[in-house]
Amino acid sequence: MVAGGRRNQLELIDRIGGGAHGEVWRARIDGRLVAVKLLGGVAVPKEAQLRFAREHSLRLEHPHLVAPRGVVEVEGEIGLITDLVDGRDLADLAAANGGGLPDPVVACVAAQLLDALGFLHDRHIVHRDVTPTNVLVTRGEDGLLLAKVGDLGSALDLDGPRLTSTPGVVGTVGFAAPEVLGGADAEPTADLFSLGRTLEQVRAEPPVAPDAALGTLLEALTNSDPDRRPPSAAAATALLGTPAPVTDDELVVPRLPPLPARRRPTGRIPLALAAAAAVPLVVLGAWLLAGRDGDVEVRGEAPPATTVPPVASQVVVSGTEGAGYDSSVGVDRDGRPVVAHTDLTDGTLVVTACEDTTCAQASSTSVDPRPRSGYYPTLALTRAGLPVVAVQDSSTGELVVHRCADPTCATAERSTVPLPGTLGAEIAARFTSVRPEPLDRNASLLPRLRLDDDVPVLTFDDVTTDQVWLARCADPTCAGGWTVTAVGPGAGGSLAISASGLPVVAGTGRVGPLSFGALWVAECLDDTCATSRRLQTTSNGSTASIAAGPDGWTVVAVSYISPAESDGLVVLGCPVGCAQPTVTRLVDQSDPDGNPSVAIRSGRPVIAFRAKNAPAPGLQFVDCADPACIDVTRSMGINAEVPESERQAEAGHDVSLSVAPDGRAVASNSLLPADRTVTPPQLVVSADV
Repeated sequence: MVAGGRRNQLELIDRIGGGAHGEVWRARIDGRLVAVKLLGGVAVPKEAQLRFAREHSLRLEHPHLVAPRGVVEVEGEIGLITDLVDGRDLADLAAANGGGLPDPVVACVAAQLLDALGFLHDRHIVHRDVTPTNVLVTRGEDGLLLAKVGDLGSALDLDGPRLTSTPGVVGTVGFAAPEVLGGADAEPTADLFSLGRTLEQVRAEPPVAPDAALGTLLEALTNSDPDRRPPSAAAATALLGTPAPVTDDELVVPRLPPLPARRRPTGRIPLALAAAAAVPLVVLGAWLLAGRDGDVEVRGEAPPATTVPPVASQVVVSGTEGAGYDSSVGVDRDGRPVVAHTDLTDGTLVVTACEDTTCAQASSTSVDPRPRSGYYPTLALTRAGLPVVAVQDSSTGELVVHRCADPTCATAERSTVPLPGTLGAEIAARFTSVRPEPLDRNASLLPRLRLDDDVPVLTFDDVTTDQVWLARCADPTCAGGWTVTAVGPGAGGSLAISASGLPVVAGTGRVGPLSFGALWVAECLDDTCATSRRLQTTSNGSTASIAAGPDGWTVVAVSYISPAESDGLVVLGCPVGCAQPTVTRLVDQSDPDGNPSVAIRSGRPVIAFRAKNAPAPGLQFVDCADPACIDVTRSMGINAEVPESERQAEAGHDVSLSVAPDGRAVASNSLLPADRTVTPPQLVVSADV
């Protein structure tokens, strides 16, 4: 179609697919039907578009590849143009045929995809993201099943320049090869592993019309050792043999819906891109990688708020003089906060039960009077509203769980978590200070507690081996003992219980108390996390906070640290399966510091963190309108009861957050003025609405 006598007219017709990485539209360019993938939120300079299109284009014509055809800009969004395939993805094909495909169909698809991957590998191109949703299937003109590898957005030209500024993992958890998840460069054998996992995912279980050669192939492709996989697509094809083409008319092959009668208004390809739009591209992936953080696409930076309103309520809780650094808050069924915190005067654990929703009135109890027995508390409430508190007893080097019999924890049952190796002895030997200063973090377990149907589950750091561990009680009283499992490297662990009831753990690969490392997320595949799959990013941070939503989303917040730019806050939004996570950097002038805390409110994240360089240092809330916090509003707690001269960087230190039944985000943090002889440290409880 040529409109107004001008060529290169683009008409977007209807949306035919989409996900975290963009929307796919059926479109028409100069009368020809094509597919356009719009990369919403990925900013690519026009000069870079032209350079990639003109200098890094290769012709990729193959019967089992969805050929890239060029680049377009539509209403400010970058679009990748490909051939239009009148079909659906491999996952849809399996779903349309009872949830799994018989072996003859899987073998036929395998042969075609191996042919396509061999074509790419012969040209020194690695796809890096072979998954069921990145394979399209249709019926060819001869009526036979036709499979095509699509979405070259992550493809890597091994002979081309590396266009990413930071190294990282690219791929989809569950399909990426183990060596890639471990940080190794992607090689052709990594694509073969991903293909094997893809075929396993859509194969009927148990197999229908079993094919011994297919079983041999899948076992070889999915070997965790890349040296024991077939060395090439051709070698893999030799294992498979030559499957018969699929002609079975009983196989349901989904197609695209008919063209709609009404169409979306047209957009026009800028004349500057007219030449590029006719050029096939292979380095489209470089654009995506330039906007990704490791294996996670960075969808954008949330703009700073022009004004930051105050929080709805903020109370310095009376009778909590000495409260410092770490605290942990829960909210009971009546909306009243319950807080566990450390008394810095003697290192003991204190539980404060608020008598109203704002904590204007409260009662506090010292749970264990022994000095240095109550550091780094983490609290959760049972279904009956009673506190359960995990705490580091630095006098003995133990990790202790107190199950309280009343809201103020005047009486409690004590259970000790078995620690690996010599960790307990090391903690007791290293922790010599009554009042922990930041450097004492090298003697900290930093436990994070959750309850799964009242059963305590927690993570803790191992400072002797730089590992994050998960511990789970056998029952709510812990009478049946504990199971302890190493989950991931580094420290700064955090824990959530997913909608499926399984733990999800986040941590950073940092080594040492004041260092930082790359954020990772581990989805546990069982209650004790004996097996898990881990997503690795290159977002540098110190300590993570994780929460899980009712719709399967997992959200992680971490204060990131960069030697090349100012510090800030990173939010990772991870949908079900964590296959296409999204990272957002929240940018403002408040310079987040300390440990942020994230919770879920009405299905969306709310975050509290310490803002050290805001107009008045203190607590800040971020309310997210979407799972990745791309659209946010903020409110600020300025600790108004403290004289301005005494508000220093310690104001609003490490924050804990919980959501009340009425929707209020309730946070606790410790107010540590610069001169504690003038204004003693105290516990602060705030609510955003």
